Amino acid sequence: MGERRLCHSAAWEYSAVTTITAPMRLHSGKLIDLANPDPDAITLEDIAWHLAGINRWTGASRYTDAQHCVLVYLLSGYEPWALLHDAHEAYVGDMSYPLKSLIGDAYRRWERPWMHAVSARFGVPIVAVSAADELAADIEAETMWPGSRPDLPAIVRQMWVPLPEMPPAEAADLWLRAAAKMGLK
Repeated sequence: MGERRLCHSAAWEYSAVTTITAPMRLHSGKLIDLANPDPDAITLEDIAWHLAGINRWTGASRYTDAQHCVLVYLLSGYEPWALLHDAHEAYVGDMSYPLKSLIGDAYRRWERPWMHAVSARFGVPIVAVSAADELAADIEAETMWPGSRPDLPAIVRQMWVPLPEMPPAEAADLWLRAAAKMGLK
C-alpha cells in the first residue's frame, strides 16, 4: 500500500511499516492488516457492524456480540472497557471458549495486540470485567437453553431472561448508542 502505518511489536508498542501482510476489508471499505493492528484504522462504526454480525455461542444463538458487549457494560455498572472488551473480535472474529482453551496462548498472542489497539484508539484502559462477562454469558445461556443455569439468581432471571432478539442493524445501533453515551468518537 505504500503509506506509513503502525505495526504491532512484541513489546505491545507500535512502529511504522509500509506493507500489509494479512489484508482484511472492513464494512467501511477500509483495508486493514490483521497482522499489524493500527489504532488509527479502528472505528466505532466498523466495530458495531462487525460485532452485530457475530452471533454468540459460535452461532447457536441469534444474540450478537454487539448485544453481549452492551449487556456486559450494563452489568458492570457502566465500566467503559466492558463495552469494548470484545471489540477486537470485530477484527479477529469470535471463537468459542472451548476452542480458545484448546488453542491456548497462540490465540491470546493474536488477540491481545488488537485489544491493546482498541484501548489505544479510544483511550480506555483495559480492566477486568470477567464477573460481568460471565454473568452475561449465564443470562445468554439461560435465554437459549432454559433451565441450563439453575444457579442464576431469581432477580437476575426476572430482570434479564429472556434477552430480546434483534436484527444485526438494530444490534449495531444499540452498541453505537452505548458508545455515544460514553462519549466515544
